[in-house]
Parts: sequence; C-alpha cells; structure tokens
Amino acid sequence: MKIKMDSIQAVVVIPQFRIEATAYLHPASRFSDFANSQNKDFIPMTNAKVYDRTSNAYLGNIEFLAVNKAQVQFMYPITAKTEIDYGKIQTKE
Repeated sequence: MKIKMDSIQAVVVIPQFRIEATAYLHPASRFSDFANSQNKDFIPMTNAKVYDRTSNAYLGNIEFLAVNKAQVQFMYPITAKTEIDYGKIQTKE
C-alpha cells in the first residue's frame, strides 16, 4: 500500500555536514510538525546534496539518505524567501 506524501525542499544541518534534499511530509501537515515528530528517529530524504559544514565544499549527491534526528542541529524548508550566507554561520564544536 502506497501512501501519498507531499515533497518539500529542505536543509538539514548536522555536526559535519549540511544537507539540501527533498523531504516528505504527510498531506496537509506542516514542516514544523515534520521536524518535531516524536514518531520517527530518522528523516528520509532523496536527491541529497551534501556539503562540508566548515568549508561549504560540495561533497556529492546521494540518491537516498536517512538522517538520524538526534544529530540534527537545525533544519528548515527552502522557500522563495530563504536566503542564508553559510559562511557567516558560527558553530561551536
């Protein structure tokens, strides 16, 4: 049985990588519901572009990726209003 899901472009940041990919939401759910869901330990993503967190260097493309939610530092949907200068984001290791 297939479940129809809505797709959304999103960015997930984990300690060593920034991932830009397609995430999948249940129909009529919000991105915040998806992000805060306690039901799943992993975020399934497709067509993932992976970047080094420190240098922002492009590392490659991965067709399917399951991101451990415990590693996620922050995530957000990519919209027409999204504008981030990754070189200015400061993190503590």
